[in-house]
Amino acid sequence: MKKIGLVTLYRDNFGSILQAYSTYSYVEKCGACCKIISATYDRTIIDKIKRLPFLAIKSIRYPEFFINRKKMRKLSKLELNLLSENTQKKMSEFVEEVFLVEKCNIDKLAKLDEKFDFFITGSDQVWNGYNSLGFLTFTSRDKKITLAPSFGTKNVKTYYRNDVKKALNEFDFISVREESGEKIVRELTGKEAYRLPDPTLIMSKKQWREFAQQGIQEENYILLHFLNKPNKVAIETINSFLKKYNCRVFGICNDYKEYEELANYQFIDIGPYDYVSLIEGAMYVFTDSFHSTLFSLNLETQFLTFERQYLHGNSQSSRIIDLLRRVDMSERFVEGELKFNFEEEKKWNSDSLFNTERYKIRDYLKKSIEG
Repeated sequence: MKKIGLVTLYRDNFGSILQAYSTYSYVEKCGACCKIISATYDRTIIDKIKRLPFLAIKSIRYPEFFINRKKMRKLSKLELNLLSENTQKKMSEFVEEVFLVEKCNIDKLAKLDEKFDFFITGSDQVWNGYNSLGFLTFTSRDKKITLAPSFGTKNVKTYYRNDVKKALNEFDFISVREESGEKIVRELTGKEAYRLPDPTLIMSKKQWREFAQQGIQEENYILLHFLNKPNKVAIETINSFLKKYNCRVFGICNDYKEYEELANYQFIDIGPYDYVSLIEGAMYVFTDSFHSTLFSLNLETQFLTFERQYLHGNSQSSRIIDLLRRVDMSERFVEGELKFNFEEEKKWNSDSLFNTERYKIRDYLKKSIEG
């Protein structure tokens, strides 16, 4: 039995957890043993001192490197703190129950090489920025598999470009999740990347509905999932919907003050099973999340996606825009003033939308594992 090390994001976010779950489950279905690789950063004082010259040179050459690095660490902690404590607990319980995890110190990743036959990097934003784990720099090129990794942005930061370029050139074959990722790979390496869909699409509508049966079941409600606080247009749009339809309003993950303006609002703590079941059963989903958008599409639930109000100020909406353009639903993405008409909403068949993409990623992953 082949042993696969999966390098991906798999905690503290429903999209991350469920794309990891979909990949993990399919790898095991293909007859391999899968473990998620989790890097630890337990550096000794000596290790930290050894890194100082590197950080100093990087900061002198690129002054914005140190500033942005410190800022992003602070904002990452802040965004995590927006999640309710009980929701974090339910996420962690699912992760511990479902995944086998291999922990390794970030400075000793080479030790992993003898334990696994292949390493998969992706999906989600494992290529947003640069780190040796996400780009699999610790192993040989014949053991590297890319599964729709995302850069999460249209451009690689100047101070990461050389490292990213070097790492990308060590892959024999590169797949990415977005069109913007194809462009980045082409610009940095001259290579053509193979675009794959998000791994949540490995599982069909039917399979996700079976998964959702383990979650809570509700009726007559809309679902709000905003990773950052909703803007004024989002709240006005939701209120406009509520004037036409008398229903309950469920908010998940983050209990924003802005929701107080909404009638019949209730915040609920949920786990991954509940997340999928609530999207499936909702009259409408209002969100700024890529994965809530994708799950709404896959489960054939009406939705509107709003421009996310990122705390760090750097838009990462390219992945949502790419997705909606490919399925001819660009009108579902709201930037600025709302132009969408609820009375003219259309229905769709997700199998028709995604079966080709689903076959594509399943076939790619199966053949990659078989070698």
